[in-house]
Amino acid sequence: MYISRKMKNPIKVIIADQHFGARSDSPIFLDYFQKFYDDIFFPFIDKNKITEIIDLGDTFDRRKFVNFLSFQRSREMYFDRLLERKIKLYSMLGNHTTYFKNTSKVNAVKELCGMYPNIEIFDTATEVTFDKTKILFVPWINEENYEHSMKMIKTTTAKILMGHLEIKGFLVNRSLRLAEGLEAKIFKKFKGVWSGHLHHKSQEGNISYLGSPYEIKFDDMNDPRGFHTWKSGTMKLEFHENPYRMFYKIYYDDKEKTLDFLLKKINDKYQGAYIKVIVQNRINPLFFDKFIEKLFNMNPADVKIDDDLQLSEEDANMKVDLTEDTLTILNKYVDNLEIDSNKDKIKEEIKILYTEAQGMDR
Repeated sequence: MYISRKMKNPIKVIIADQHFGARSDSPIFLDYFQKFYDDIFFPFIDKNKITEIIDLGDTFDRRKFVNFLSFQRSREMYFDRLLERKIKLYSMLGNHTTYFKNTSKVNAVKELCGMYPNIEIFDTATEVTFDKTKILFVPWINEENYEHSMKMIKTTTAKILMGHLEIKGFLVNRSLRLAEGLEAKIFKKFKGVWSGHLHHKSQEGNISYLGSPYEIKFDDMNDPRGFHTWKSGTMKLEFHENPYRMFYKIYYDDKEKTLDFLLKKINDKYQGAYIKVIVQNRINPLFFDKFIEKLFNMNPADVKIDDDLQLSEEDANMKVDLTEDTLTILNKYVDNLEIDSNKDKIKEEIKILYTEAQGMDR
């Protein structure tokens, strides 16, 4: 399939993995998403007179059903505002928006957004030309569209591919790589491959994962999030970072510190956020109580306290360090096992299972 468009504005916005309805349709996350669209995304759209947006997949979080509150909120914060501005949205399907695993015929974007005249949905590999720049769109590859997708990747003359791809060896987060997926060499002919699917922003060679617009899991903390712009006719992407965060770690240490110093660490950025308090030294119980009281007065979404000082010496030796990622914790557990088996092999199997679990539906 080939589609040609002559555009008014050569600058396009590219966004991926919006996951409306994330975290079990949490209203807290819907509020967090809306702050991004209200304060960052649409002010940029209006200021730069953007007329087109390319969505690289996983617009919604759930494959099997819709929460009506999540859909109503996503319409008001995003889709209706695009329509009001007459912005064209090119929306690819991702693995979170296809109902079946082996076909894209039933999908969330079509069923929920098919009434919007400004949205064009892509469920199979398609060549699209913006002005004079040919792009190959490759949405989520499944059993039904695999042969066509591979043929288009092989035969297209496009220099840029945009898609929702699972490529072996790329970073799921800052410490874990995909153990399965397409081989990167399949895409060596392209000057640029820009993909959704993995929420961590990364680049290796000609392949870039653009990441999600906001933090969704604790692993995302301090990992840059946002959206990109691309000027047709060029190979250059520009990243626009989302300054808003959802996850924080606070290190508490009242050794040789005043109560005033400790309390000044708490401010309104923690409102509605998920927080881990890592206790390093807790000499003064009154200081700690005042600190936690002020923190809760900020109305955070959730607070977890990691306090080794409350444990016995034996329990402390068994305590999991919550500041480490899941895979590191599992590997340390294996290292401490008193077994004769090949621990490296066990850790490799755990890594494969963990990678597969990362790709499963929540």
